[in-house]
Amino acid sequence: MSLVTLTLAIPVLAAALLRSPWRALAHDSAQHVFFGACVAMLMLWTMQVDFGSGLTLHLLGITTVTLMFGWPLALVAGAIVTLGSPLAGLAAWDQTAAVFLSQCAVPVAISWQIYRLSLRRLPHNFFIYIFICAFLGAALAIGAATFAQFLLWRLDGGVSGPETAALIRFLPLYAYPEAFINGFVMTGLVVARPHWVASFDDSIYLHGK
Repeated sequence: MSLVTLTLAIPVLAAALLRSPWRALAHDSAQHVFFGACVAMLMLWTMQVDFGSGLTLHLLGITTVTLMFGWPLALVAGAIVTLGSPLAGLAAWDQTAAVFLSQCAVPVAISWQIYRLSLRRLPHNFFIYIFICAFLGAALAIGAATFAQFLLWRLDGGVSGPETAALIRFLPLYAYPEAFINGFVMTGLVVARPHWVASFDDSIYLHGK
């Protein structure tokens, strides 16, 4: 399974590296924000419940990072945090590719698609941006990440019935905090530091009404 997940993870990360707007990180201040976001994500990942067999549930924070930097840099940030997880004792090294796919690639894809869908289909409104892109996006992202992790571990034969039941019970307890934290942080950012948020445009969400 590690070979399969590694085969899937490498092209995903390669695409992120190739498409990342590296010029956006040219200034020291932008780099500080980016790596600060990585540290904040790693801190959130420490708030986890271990169900055994490497199956865990933890806060992600990656919806905020996706909205701040776009999907390519969000995946790069996720890769950095994923590599930091074994060093912090949060995961085993042989699970790195699976963790990157389930806890980074999947929630980033969900978060970005919700943002793009809202931009195309919904009114361009500040509150819609916060509640749909940040709040709802984060809740759906952690749900999708948990399902992806379960599926990868299940295919590997590493998940038992009791572990599955426990995971289902705990997911709602993490989905709301995940949604609240991302919604709260994004509200603060677009009000106080809108230039840090690549997906938020004043001319669209405020002045374009």
